[in-house]
Amino acid sequence: DGALRGADLIYIALPIGVSIDLLPTIAAKADSDALVTDACSTKTTIAKVADNYFQRGARFLGGHPMAGKETTGVESRRRRD
Repeated sequence: DGALRGADLIYIALPIGVSIDLLPTIAAKADSDALVTDACSTKTTIAKVADNYFQRGARFLGGHPMAGKETTGVESRRRRD
């Protein structure tokens, strides 16, 4: 609750169901000039739900769900020298 007030950027990095459940609270408590984005694995559902709550004030912008590379495991690592 207190973390939302005064934040310019609110980044949601939770499972999709939890994120959707929190959208009404985030929309109600975020400052009017805040940008809310996410790292959820799917965009259609969260974007539709967000449209219901982010009509005035804070804005919701669906984020890109990919982080890193398309491959996994130690053999896919990238060396940083």
